[in-house]
Amino acid sequence: MTADEIRTMFGTTPPGLFRTHDWRTDLENLGEVPAAFIREQSEGKLDFAWPAQVNKWLVEGGFDLILSIGQVVPHEVIGMASHAKNVLVGTGGAGGIGRSHYLGAVYGMERIMGRADTPVRRVLNYAADHFMRRLPWFTP
Repeated sequence: MTADEIRTMFGTTPPGLFRTHDWRTDLENLGEVPAAFIREQSEGKLDFAWPAQVNKWLVEGGFDLILSIGQVVPHEVIGMASHAKNVLVGTGGAGGIGRSHYLGAVYGMERIMGRADTPVRRVLNYAADHFMRRLPWFTP
């Protein structure tokens, strides 16, 4: 977003609080969801590991708490958007974004849309449970 777009959307919030996410270079690899888990979630249709990545600021920033504030809305790839999706996809890289969308497409968005328990959600929850414990992020 440009400085004007940020000002329009966020008003008087100090510009210094915003960080640009460069999904090509600003990544920290937290771990990898095993290919066997992806195979299971895709009903045997896919065979790749899923890279759990976040923006390096979340790891190196020295934060006391990381909050994911956003809407819980129907989403065609994960079922319901929010929680680990906002962090792992929202601050992740092309590999995780592309592979999560591919899993959703292969499984079928008509089976996913508006549902809380989906293969993509289970992959992101796996990554959060296994790799994000070292980050000070709020989990309900």
